[in-house]
Amino acid sequence: MEGKGWGVLADEDIMPKAFVMEYIGEIVDVEEAERRAQEYERQGLQHTYVMDLTPTEVIDATLKGGHARFINHSCEPNCATEKWLVDGDLRVGIYARAHIPAGVEITYHYQLIWNQGHKVKCLCGSSKCHGFLGGHSKLANDAPYWQDADGLEYLMDSTLDTYDSGGEEDEAEEVLEDDLKMPPGLPAPSVEASDPDSNAAGAMPTPSIAGVHPTDSSQSPVHPPQSQP
Repeated sequence: MEGKGWGVLADEDIMPKAFVMEYIGEIVDVEEAERRAQEYERQGLQHTYVMDLTPTEVIDATLKGGHARFINHSCEPNCATEKWLVDGDLRVGIYARAHIPAGVEITYHYQLIWNQGHKVKCLCGSSKCHGFLGGHSKLANDAPYWQDADGLEYLMDSTLDTYDSGGEEDEAEEVLEDDLKMPPGLPAPSVEASDPDSNAAGAMPTPSIAGVHPTDSSQSPVHPPQSQP
């Protein structure tokens, strides 16, 4: 994307609340994530690509991940993330918050609370841009957390679509995932999805777009090394 490096564009019109794609990568515990962070730094990697999944696990898409890792932050996003329990495994889906015409960039709000309060200049270009990500972000710092029966924590946001527990919880909750990503330009495997008409546990919707593709420019977006739940 011009001025931002890599990004993801819709290949076709996406309707509001439609499932866009799954956020995938390697699931590792926090100790392994810390070890990898040190190794990435030793290798000279300027960016890591890590999402907190539970209090004890993260999704590391630095070396292995899907198209979703190329999605940029926006202070006025057209998508949001939700956690789904699928066959006993916690997975993250990206959903449209509004109609997204073909050719428009797919974005969501990272909602970051950065380590040590560090801030990075935001490049989203929105008229509602906050200027910086992380640090003293009011939305990130003031938003309440919801903790489920298994101790999984979620950052709440009333504007998001509902969390579907896959039939293991009686109530759906509106949740927002703390996300963090980088655009390393690595091969991305395709997203696996199930029957869109299925409401059974273990099913995620079929992606509503035919495909996405990162677009390159001279500057890569800047992302911090790790988010905090």
